[in-house]
Amino acid sequence: FGIGPKPSVILLCLKQFQTISLENAAPNHEAFTGLHAHLRQSFPSVFATLKTETIDGYSLLIEWPGQYPGLEPGLLLAHQDVVPVQPGTEADWRYPPFSGTVAEGHIWGRGTMDFKLGVVGILEAAELLIRAGIKPRRTLFLAFGHDEETLGQSAQAIVAHLQNRDVR
Repeated sequence: FGIGPKPSVILLCLKQFQTISLENAAPNHEAFTGLHAHLRQSFPSVFATLKTETIDGYSLLIEWPGQYPGLEPGLLLAHQDVVPVQPGTEADWRYPPFSGTVAEGHIWGRGTMDFKLGVVGILEAAELLIRAGIKPRRTLFLAFGHDEETLGQSAQAIVAHLQNRDVR
């Protein structure tokens, strides 16, 4: 655990914030808003320094202005949601799917690989770079959708939002 995102942040993202995407069901408000509050607390420099917008209810779009505004921006993506556990398969799991168990050199649970790890990893990198006073050459957008596991409409909403701002 010496390199990479903070294990405690990942563990809490898995255990406490079960941001499960279900078709034909509204997102779990408490899970997503709790996750957002936890991310703000865990990465204070990112959220104090960079412009953050909530898109389509629960997706996050963070803008990190670059040194050279004339350069086309970059986009880093990850998603906050996970698929539900199929009822009746709980016994098939080596560790409970939302336990965040640390064992065998890994953190086990929904979202560790797909893809809360990506959210935490991107934010961790940004946090460390901001604290070190490093600014990207080009503007970067960090986009974290909330419904990738179903229809991914939040990604479309983020694209439309950026297009409305004339961002290419």
